[in-house]
Amino acid sequence: MLADEPLCARCLAEGVVEPSTVVNHVERHHGDAAKFFAGPFEAICKPHHDRDVQREERAAERACQ
Repeated sequence: MLADEPLCARCLAEGVVEPSTVVNHVERHHGDAAKFFAGPFEAICKPHHDRDVQREERAAERACQ
């Protein structure tokens, strides 16, 4: 995945060129092996994963409560 998409998709959307270092699950897999291994995925940098993706997941959890 990272070899196919070597640049962070989220950085590119912001006009920044940064290497991708994390394969992120676009849809949460919740332990579903098929989703875990089949994706969909996006290649992003660690700062986007640790900041933005985590914030998005917390917001989604709050919305479901």
